[in-house]
Amino acid sequence: MKAIKMMLLAGLLMLPFVSQADEHERCWTGGTAICAANLQDVGAAIDAAWDAGWFTSKRAESDYSNLCAKLAAAGAKLNLGKDSNAVDKLGAISDKATDLVDPPRGKKSKLEDATAINNAVTNAITCIGGL
Repeated sequence: MKAIKMMLLAGLLMLPFVSQADEHERCWTGGTAICAANLQDVGAAIDAAWDAGWFTSKRAESDYSNLCAKLAAAGAKLNLGKDSNAVDKLGAISDKATDLVDPPRGKKSKLEDATAINNAVTNAITCIGGL
């Protein structure tokens, strides 16, 4: 039994390590919405923050996934022609990203910078506003 455990442990040690960026799917992979390119830019900004290691909390994966889920919901609303709901979802992304950078007093920052995310959200909302 001890020999089997040692063999399993040795096998596990030989597995390649996976970087944080490889452990998740990319945020927003496209869609049919008119402003899909702008939504893609929001996803790219979220992904870039992830790839740069800017999500810093113990719940970094959850924080990242939460932003991606909000983006997917915005895309779904836009595809249904519910533009104001899509704008609300995008606003929630910006609000959450800002809260992660600048949390309530006494809390530790969980995201190093939200500027690119917030700029991409602003551009997406501008696109939707022009429909």
